[in-house]
Amino acid sequence: MITPTEPPVEGTELRLTLEPPALVDLFHNRPAAAFEVTFAWPAGDQLLQDTAGPKVDSVRLRGGVLEIELREPAELSSAEAALEIDGATATWTLAEDGYTLVAGEALTPGTHNLTIGIGALDLDGKGLVQVFAAVVIYQAAIPDAIVFEAPDPNEVNESTIGDRFGFHGLPRDVGTGLVYMRNRYFDPQLGRFITADPLGFVDGPSQYQGFGANPVNFADSLGLRIAVKLRNQPDYQRNREIRDNVKKTIKEIPLVGSAVAWAVDAGLSMVLPETQEEMLENSSPVNLVNPIGVTGSVVTRGAGLVSKAINLPSWRRIVIDMIHIAERHMVGGALTARRTVFPSYMSREAVEKAVRFAYRFGEKVGSQGERVIVRGTFDGITIEMWVNTATKTIETAYPVL
Repeated sequence: MITPTEPPVEGTELRLTLEPPALVDLFHNRPAAAFEVTFAWPAGDQLLQDTAGPKVDSVRLRGGVLEIELREPAELSSAEAALEIDGATATWTLAEDGYTLVAGEALTPGTHNLTIGIGALDLDGKGLVQVFAAVVIYQAAIPDAIVFEAPDPNEVNESTIGDRFGFHGLPRDVGTGLVYMRNRYFDPQLGRFITADPLGFVDGPSQYQGFGANPVNFADSLGLRIAVKLRNQPDYQRNREIRDNVKKTIKEIPLVGSAVAWAVDAGLSMVLPETQEEMLENSSPVNLVNPIGVTGSVVTRGAGLVSKAINLPSWRRIVIDMIHIAERHMVGGALTARRTVFPSYMSREAVEKAVRFAYRFGEKVGSQGERVIVRGTFDGITIEMWVNTATKTIETAYPVL
């Protein structure tokens, strides 16, 4: 926010000019030309110019209370008239960020219909282009939930007819439907390769085997490796002694036992070595499991991917520790053989932009106390971030190769 030291006299004609170097958004985007507007100094608050219309960024339930986040600052009194729950208006408040509308009271358990009309929503009196409608299912046992989240702008929601590439970007033969990967063709209908593995029985008992790892439960989305192979690699052995001690301690936790201890070990074996060390260093083994009933649920990344938690700090307000990232994960920093670095062509501003974008559309893949691991992508780069929810800071981020 920029304010003059001495406000002009009311009615004074002014011309405001902002050159490109003076304007930058959270993603370090700058305008191509200077911005200029002429106006008379008003007696009170007045919106001079607003070119963007409001859009719904997300709809969340937090403790049973609806929260609607817009992409433009909201005007409370106008928005209240445009919002309806089960066909009736309700009382709303405006969150501190100015973008989020919070319902005045919690929903009753059950199914509800949320409607946002095309009436005025933002400070300039603009509304949505079309009516927004969503079904909200509130269960008392699950008070927090994401009802709607705007899609990543990099994802194009169009027909796949005529697309020569498969879900993972691998080339697909139009005539046969076969997918080309790793010097062989894969038949998606049979779930196997049509030729034998040239390396022999490496991935399992069948030379035609498709995927050995579950791409949902493990960090192997392309199916290019299987969990058992990692046990023969130096990366798996690096923290063997530490993990053995963790397993031993977890086995002794009441109501958890050896099955969960084994799962934690298997989960840790799937993550990057440096992530393993960050998880294990100075942490209590109890933090690696979240006891539920008599079994427990492993929360390390390799043991299961979960949706992005709604209690993560807003992408607009999150602080990025670029000093730490630049020192450890950018060319010219204090690098080691175990650390991955961002491409050398990326400047500090470009890395910060990439991290913020990846965080905005990322997913929570693990947690350790108040620290949460979030993984997202930007411009083809997969980025893993450690988020401190207490300080609302991305403490470190690095590309996952």
